[in-house]
Amino acid sequence: MDNVVESLPGDAKDLRSLRDGQAQGFKTGGSDAASGVVETGAQAISLAESRAQAVVAFRAFRSRWCRAYPAMVRRLQQDLPDLLSFFAFPRHLWRKLRTTNVTERCFVEVRRRTRPMVCLVNVKSVDRIIDSIFQRFNMEWKTRTLNLFTQAA
Repeated sequence: MDNVVESLPGDAKDLRSLRDGQAQGFKTGGSDAASGVVETGAQAISLAESRAQAVVAFRAFRSRWCRAYPAMVRRLQQDLPDLLSFFAFPRHLWRKLRTTNVTERCFVEVRRRTRPMVCLVNVKSVDRIIDSIFQRFNMEWKTRTLNLFTQAA
């Protein structure tokens, strides 16, 4: 997977943090109602109209949640430059860049391939299986261009 990410231009490499952060989600450990409010506040950051507005939304989020969820706010603050890197690209690409659909599809494929195996012999065998799945993705994506991205250049 890193080969695919490494082939992206400039700031897109920073999307690894975005991928990792979104995959973890915002787990508050609190009630479902609190989780929904936290999630809405976090979405206000990524759905802002500009990087400056996203920073303002983060500051509001931080002041609202820093006491209740200090570790989560610290992590978000630490990763904020990477999470907002999509603002450096043309606006029509933002939605594609900030989504984790590609990553999630990869994880679904890994689960689909390993589930029938029920019992895997050891960690090395799991590594080989996952490596082969991601190698296939790399080969498929190596020659595939997305019209949305080629038209932006």
